[in-house]
Amino acid sequence: MKTTIQVPIDKVLKVRAKEYVEELGYSSLQEYIRVFLKQSIIGKYNLFSNTYPPEYITPEQEAHLDKMVAQSDKEI
Repeated sequence: MKTTIQVPIDKVLKVRAKEYVEELGYSSLQEYIRVFLKQSIIGKYNLFSNTYPPEYITPEQEAHLDKMVAQSDKEI
């Protein structure tokens, strides 16, 4: 079930925010807010923290990176 959130904000803020999120590649301010809320809930984004949860690579990705580094070392 979908619901609507209505938040009163200054008109200038809305215009600037809309321009900003479009520069980021979002289709609308609503889409950006939706993504922000989802990322906040799953713990990937916290507006009040400048730290992010660690991201891990798979063993396959690590092997691929090791191969690329070895190849790069040969070219130097």
